[in-house]
Amino acid sequence: MIDKNKPSLAIVIPTYNEENYILDALKSVSFADQIIIIDSYSTDKTLEIARPYCTTVLERNFDNFSSQRNAAIEKVTANWILFIDADERVSEELKAQILDAISRPEHKAYKIIQLHYYMDRFLHHHTDRVIRLVKNEGYRFIGEVHEHLNVTSSVGILKGSLLHYTYKGFTSYLDKKMMYSSFQAKELLKKNKGHNYFLLLVKPNIRFIKSAFIKGGYKDGYPALVVAQINGLGVFMRITKALAAKNKLKDSRFESAEHIDKFLKSQHAQLKINAKTIEKPHENGLKLKIIASLLFYKEYIFKGGIFKGKTGLINSYLTGHFYFVEQVYAWLDKHHLE
Repeated sequence: MIDKNKPSLAIVIPTYNEENYILDALKSVSFADQIIIIDSYSTDKTLEIARPYCTTVLERNFDNFSSQRNAAIEKVTANWILFIDADERVSEELKAQILDAISRPEHKAYKIIQLHYYMDRFLHHHTDRVIRLVKNEGYRFIGEVHEHLNVTSSVGILKGSLLHYTYKGFTSYLDKKMMYSSFQAKELLKKNKGHNYFLLLVKPNIRFIKSAFIKGGYKDGYPALVVAQINGLGVFMRITKALAAKNKLKDSRFESAEHIDKFLKSQHAQLKINAKTIEKPHENGLKLKIIASLLFYKEYIFKGGIFKGKTGLINSYLTGHFYFVEQVYAWLDKHHLE
């Protein structure tokens, strides 16, 4: 029984087929008073592993990320809530800061630094600060993807890191970007914006520059530049999918988000096979990005893609993207990484 007169902490973790990750996540938050799993009907051993560590296990059909977390909030009886994902771990430093924050609160919500592990290292210049710790006073999540807490009170910042093991293999990472881009395309359509030619041409490169240079990602080496490029791909694909939904693409491969995902997944699978024949992949991520960009301009300017409208732009972009992905697969194979 939780004493309402003392600081208490609940953990909320959404899951779906996380049997390889959930145990470490649960162990890292064993100090909490309440641990709630909200599962989207996993078909693996996620719940079997999780039940001994949880106070509450909920099962709910997935509709969007905000709804899942909000459903779990209804079961919280503690007076503070920490939200983590199954692939995240609370560091010892963060644990100490959380316990201090809820015992002597200066704010009703706190941002936490996400430190992402990607390929073979933590990316210290690709961190995010997100609100994850809040007082249990009616706060809820909004947004279907990249959901966030709707907080109107003052927000503090905890300096300890939430370790995010987001990387489950390059193919998985690409598929995840495809999934997110579908949700984001729907949000663009709801707002009736973001699906024009200029944005398709410019925004992916802006995202790369922000990630690789403004945030200093290049200092973390090859993996960080790969993240920057694939983040740009995510932007490109959400705009492309919004255009497809508006029937503005005259190519059978791009008729809908489902057609686009099917095409890309088949191409990525073939590129992974082709990459095994590459003996010397590029070791310099920036050089690889430059070559991929040059291939885009070659296809777009010199081979006439510019005269084929949005479809020409998409095909030109994918020419550079496919070269980039093939080289990354080869790099991973050389370094014995997934």
